[in-house]
Amino acid sequence: MKEIVLDQGVILFLQSQLSTPLSQSQRPNIPQQYDLKKLESTCLAYLGENLAPTKVISSTYIESISSSLNCLYLIYSNNKQSKVGVFRKHQLFIVKLLESGQSLLDVFEQLSLLYVQIHSVLGFNTSGNVTINNMIQRDGIPFTNTQDDYITQTVISFHFFLLQSFLQYLSKNLRSIVTKTNQVTNLETLERIPNLFLNISNIRKWQASTVNSPKHKKNMVKILSGYIKVFDSIKSPKFKGLKGCLQLKLVELAQDISLLNQIEISTELIPFINDSKDVPGLEVLLSKIPKVEHESSVIIRELQNCVSANSLNTLSVKFLGSPSLVNDRQLLQAMVKKFQNSSSMKQQLSQAFVSFLVHGEITELSTLHLNILDSITVFIRDCLASNKPFAQMQTVLAQLFTVYSKFKQTKRVRNLSNLLYNIGNKTEDKHAWSLAIEYECYILDIEPSDNNLAQLSGKFQRLATHTPNSIFPFLKSYSRNSSTSEKISFDSLTVHVISKILTTDPTFVLAINQLENDNFKVQLIEQLFHTLEKSPNLIKLKSTCDAIAKNVQFKDEYFEHRIQFAYYNISGIENHLDLSISGSDNPLILAGFQVLKLMNHGWDELKIEECTCNVETWLEIQNSASEFEIEIFTQIIAYFKYNGMTGHLIKIIEAYKKNKSPSTDVRIYLESELSLALSKLSLHSQWSDSIMEVNRLLKEIKPTLNQAMNYNLLQLDYYIQTGNLSQAKEKHSKILSTLKSRPEYKLDPGSNVPMGTKFNNFILLGKFQYLTCKLNHSLKQTIEASHNAKNAIQIFYSLIKKMAGSSISGRNLIELKWELTHLLFDAYGTIVELLGELGISRDISFYLREYSKVNTSINKKIPIVNCFNDFVVGIFQMLMNSEYKESIESARSYFQLEIVEYNFTLQQYNCFVSNLMGDPEAEVRYPNYSKWQDIPFLHNCYSIDKNQESKWRLYRSLYMDVPLENIESSEEPGIQLIAETNKCLAKVAKMVKGENHLQKLSTTVQCFPSVVSDGECQAIYQQFDILNLLTKCKAQLLAYMRDGYQIPIVVYRTLYHLLHKCLCMISSMTVYTDAYHLSTEFLLIQERMNLYTFHNERLKNSVATDDLLPSQIANIAPIQFEQSVIDFKGLLFNHIPSGTTFISIDICSHSGDLLLSKIDRGKDPVFLRLPVKRFQSRVNQPDKIVGFKEIKARFASIIQESDQSTKKEVTSRVNTKAQRQKWWKLRFELDYRLQELLNEVQNYWIGGFGGIFSNFQTGTVYDKFKQDFLKILSDRLPSRKNRASKSFTFDDTVIYCLYALKEYSRELVDDIFYYLIDTLNFHGEFNDYALINFDKLHHSTKVLMDKYRPLRYETKQQLIIIPSSRCLFFPWESMLLLENRAISRMPSISMAIEVLKPRMYWSNNLSDLFYVLNPGGDLGRSEERFKKYFTAHRNWKGIIGRKPPEDEIIHGISNTELFVYIGHGGCDQYFKISNFFKHFLASGSKLPPSLLLGCSSGALKDNGIFEPSGNIYNWLACGVPMALVNLWDVTDKDIDTFSVSVFENWGLFKSDKEKVNFAEAVSKSRDKCTLRFMNGSAPVVYGLPLTLP
Repeated sequence: MKEIVLDQGVILFLQSQLSTPLSQSQRPNIPQQYDLKKLESTCLAYLGENLAPTKVISSTYIESISSSLNCLYLIYSNNKQSKVGVFRKHQLFIVKLLESGQSLLDVFEQLSLLYVQIHSVLGFNTSGNVTINNMIQRDGIPFTNTQDDYITQTVISFHFFLLQSFLQYLSKNLRSIVTKTNQVTNLETLERIPNLFLNISNIRKWQASTVNSPKHKKNMVKILSGYIKVFDSIKSPKFKGLKGCLQLKLVELAQDISLLNQIEISTELIPFINDSKDVPGLEVLLSKIPKVEHESSVIIRELQNCVSANSLNTLSVKFLGSPSLVNDRQLLQAMVKKFQNSSSMKQQLSQAFVSFLVHGEITELSTLHLNILDSITVFIRDCLASNKPFAQMQTVLAQLFTVYSKFKQTKRVRNLSNLLYNIGNKTEDKHAWSLAIEYECYILDIEPSDNNLAQLSGKFQRLATHTPNSIFPFLKSYSRNSSTSEKISFDSLTVHVISKILTTDPTFVLAINQLENDNFKVQLIEQLFHTLEKSPNLIKLKSTCDAIAKNVQFKDEYFEHRIQFAYYNISGIENHLDLSISGSDNPLILAGFQVLKLMNHGWDELKIEECTCNVETWLEIQNSASEFEIEIFTQIIAYFKYNGMTGHLIKIIEAYKKNKSPSTDVRIYLESELSLALSKLSLHSQWSDSIMEVNRLLKEIKPTLNQAMNYNLLQLDYYIQTGNLSQAKEKHSKILSTLKSRPEYKLDPGSNVPMGTKFNNFILLGKFQYLTCKLNHSLKQTIEASHNAKNAIQIFYSLIKKMAGSSISGRNLIELKWELTHLLFDAYGTIVELLGELGISRDISFYLREYSKVNTSINKKIPIVNCFNDFVVGIFQMLMNSEYKESIESARSYFQLEIVEYNFTLQQYNCFVSNLMGDPEAEVRYPNYSKWQDIPFLHNCYSIDKNQESKWRLYRSLYMDVPLENIESSEEPGIQLIAETNKCLAKVAKMVKGENHLQKLSTTVQCFPSVVSDGECQAIYQQFDILNLLTKCKAQLLAYMRDGYQIPIVVYRTLYHLLHKCLCMISSMTVYTDAYHLSTEFLLIQERMNLYTFHNERLKNSVATDDLLPSQIANIAPIQFEQSVIDFKGLLFNHIPSGTTFISIDICSHSGDLLLSKIDRGKDPVFLRLPVKRFQSRVNQPDKIVGFKEIKARFASIIQESDQSTKKEVTSRVNTKAQRQKWWKLRFELDYRLQELLNEVQNYWIGGFGGIFSNFQTGTVYDKFKQDFLKILSDRLPSRKNRASKSFTFDDTVIYCLYALKEYSRELVDDIFYYLIDTLNFHGEFNDYALINFDKLHHSTKVLMDKYRPLRYETKQQLIIIPSSRCLFFPWESMLLLENRAISRMPSISMAIEVLKPRMYWSNNLSDLFYVLNPGGDLGRSEERFKKYFTAHRNWKGIIGRKPPEDEIIHGISNTELFVYIGHGGCDQYFKISNFFKHFLASGSKLPPSLLLGCSSGALKDNGIFEPSGNIYNWLACGVPMALVNLWDVTDKDIDTFSVSVFENWGLFKSDKEKVNFAEAVSKSRDKCTLRFMNGSAPVVYGLPLTLP
């Protein structure tokens, strides 16, 4: 490998810094011309090369490596982290220098450099030149309690290098040092070496601050041994004594007592004896001191004359040699006096006196002893207070403790503990903190008390994370002195500190394992698990809990099982250890353990079977359950409930009650769970008994508030489900009153209610909201029910989210999550159903996604429930025509499990799905059981909803367009009425087939009213039975449908279509003399159907609330239908302007017929039923005539192909002329197909009745035409030839349709003839088609029509079409018969009148306009085309080419006279729909006329059997008076051309064109599009056709 040569730039850089080569300033003087990045890279590369493991250091490279290090230190002078990174390289360099045998002076130089840099990082200053001597004499690196382990290890390594290199130097240069000729070091430095090994030295403090490493101890022993050899070779009494000091430290570190014999007693040894409290067999050394019983007077005299440390050391040796003098009163008095009078030697006296008292033979602690000891204690306290600690302070305190502990002076020991605590705080000395805790442990052991425990715990809490080893003495002391009672109370902060220690280093688990008290251990661990569970660091959580579960052992198997159960109940651990308790002979413990394995390792069918068997085996034993068994059994109940094992749950609860003699509290719990299970299976009688039993048991105890409230909720649920709604309302009112009066159920962050109780309280509030939803639903107050369901979901979801950061943990957390998850499932399913009933389908998909998301989050863990939820979601997705395969496939994937395959509930759901998919043999059947004992499949039962079968049959009928029949009984009266009506109509159809003259009744056009005056005819007695049946159906339907909005829309719409059919059939066979009253009543019913979604949307947003508590159940006054009819009549008469016609368009869900109705001011409403397949028998290609489903599918296909052809990835590939021709060919083909589709609907669906859309005057000319036409009929129909008797009189509607035909068409006129002839036949005026000369009839009619065509006068008409929700997608306005007509559309007559009332003149002042042009920034051509128009008006304000903030766009819309949007979509992407509703519905702000010219701005999402949803619905609900929208995606060039034309014709943009109203402007502009139908038919107008002044 090519060697890297140090760059000359590094040398030059260093030379430029020579003035301050190791400057400590914060901003080094680094010239700017140097490329520091390059210098850094060069140095790092050089060091990487030369410090490689295989590289041997030679003298050649030493200076260059040193220069590189110096350079990096300079570059990193302000970057502590990077500088620390250089330390590793520097240490490696020193190691290589030592290994290579290079000059030790080079090593000393590098140590000096590193010494300075370490000081810099630690924030210390170094003064003067740094040498090997002052590094040793300064005791190495000053100790500080850094939190950086890497820096700590760096300092420890540095000290080893310092000691090792100095030792090597001594070995080679000892002679010159002893002879004082060495230029590097001296004897004074050598004499300091032993002090470096004292526990109070910096070197030992740094080592003590980290985990005790065997490697460190081994190195220290090796270095000590080396220094002992060096000192042994120096023949001097001084060094002989110092060698003894080193030997004593070697004994301490090596723990080898045999080495004590080699130590000789000297005065130098005294400080080391005092320092070496951990030396084994220290008494052996002390025994070497000659026992010379000196006279006390001699020692007193020497004490009085003692003025130096050396003389005091000599005296200390005499003290140690005269242990009996420790009790001499005169000597003690002299010691007290000497200490008090001495000012400069108190430190040395403290050490000498306390050593004397420690090693002396004190028989009884006297006042004089205490005076001396207390004086020393006070002296140390004062030293600390004046911030003048001395090195041997801790040694003195340790010796004081020896004395105090011997005589159980606990209060004085407390003083020592406090002093050590303060020393630690001042110096961050971990050893001092550890001693403080150890002394508190001693106090607690001697005098157990709550106060002493609190003192110990307090110090431990504050210090343990700094001194984790203190956990050992702390736990032992705590365990020894804890209560012997079953329940031990742990301070939460103490547990938190212990958990922090274990999390940092799981090996400290050994501290728990060493404890003797199993009960203490198990309760401590349970508390630790509870605390650890809240850790955000899941990796540390797992490693710590795993270490506890794996390593802590117990003498008693019972405690081991408890810990294993607690371990498996920890939430947050992904993969628990696979522990085993196979040795247990208790089947319940085995069952509980199997449940835990299932909870934590995933579903296992074999394990659940084994678990069930074990539970049943245990339940067969008649005995009382222990507390631990109750804990396990209740968890098994919770798990079975969570898993949907309702039948199993009932059986094991009943067995427990029978065989285990449960206490009242346990029985209350069991009975409550049994009640819930029985309600799940709709076993109302047994449910009632169970609730009564709960009530009886609660009377035996003083129930908690939550127990009482939950019991009340059980009662409320029972009343609701059994239909006892008056009792339910009364119970609801009482519960609400209680909840309002209790502070526990209010949102108060400052309350001191425990977190677990808070969660239970809020779960109860959520349940109450949900039950209120069910009650309101039963009371047909569906809007309120939807709010309750939404609020319940918000409560449940919020609680689940907040659990993660709560203080709840373990099993409580898990079971609360289980309960909340099930409650969420129920609430999601309910709100989806409610929204479907309300016709507010917009949010159904959202809630289904959320439902599915929650279910997926526990996927495969609870297969019965997972499967059930997938079916629920999938079924709704099927009914909504959404993508359902994933959900259904997921549900069916669970059927590989037997527990799912044989589950009755899931079989029924699977059966229903198969039924929807077209399997006629898959029939759902819910049998009726009253007792659980009678259910043969009880153990395979999740839930039984007795109403489910009838609901499903309704859904199936709507989904598959088949009549709903074969319902035996249903608690839903609307569904029951549909089934009965269908059955009746089927019977009518059978009867009709038996009557020749009625054969065409179902295929001919029907009108209501049809015949308005009677004529003479043959009596048809066979029709009486048919009419009686139809009249009965009509009466039942009218009576029920008077409830209006209280009936679910899917039911209401079906009933409306059945009523329409009944009325039209009756009308076809009878004469209605009171037709006006009935037709208006029927029109109101139709109006409510059309208004249904918008009525509910507005009501829903006007009463929206997110309060925790539901509102009081409202007492809704009965609907006065007759008054509603009168009011509706007045509305029609007073507020429909002259010249305005409403035409409603619908498709019958029962027969597929096209339903039209016409409403003119002051005229009777008319209803037409046009069978869409009536032309099949009249044309050569009957297959061409298709029904609504086929037309809808073909239309969707055209739009889909159009969308595909305009995608960017398609158009970007259209480059050549041939490609453009091909693309345009496709576009024109689509345009033609759409035109054909419109023609088919006009020709074959509407046929001859297109005149209903016309507005010809019906004065004298029409009357004469009618008279002449009736004469033609009289002349040409066999039944009327030569007839003098009175004839039937038709309602004008059909004859008017003939009158209004644009041109004569035989097919269209035939359509009217067939209606007239068939209707006469149905009324008893028979005409044989074979006897009618149709050619003459047509000739006469054609002549008549040609005669009157030029005489007709069509008044200016504003036509407002009312397509039903099923028909809104279709561009009815673009049918040929409506070409060039001013047409707008609205969802209902009432909504049209609502915007008509304040704008009778249909004009708008446009001095103020707000526009949003190209907010996405990608419609450059559109922006360029329209910008000049909008910016030309100074009063017009808007946004161009940028995304508008929500508040800006809503403010702009609400403060303008006209809103114009030209961009993508319908503008709804720029605001939240909820905020839109809040602003324009709840607050009452008015929407201006809005022109939403984006693609599909008026498109509606098809939601299957439910109501469609889309952007335009939101604008209409908020009362927009006029809106221009596109029904599908259009191309920008065409729609821009169309828009300019509209604006010019309307007068918004300056033009020479004649101004017309907006609907006319739109109609005139359609032809401006290149693709007249694909682009020109997409825009439609909702609301008023406004004109501009």
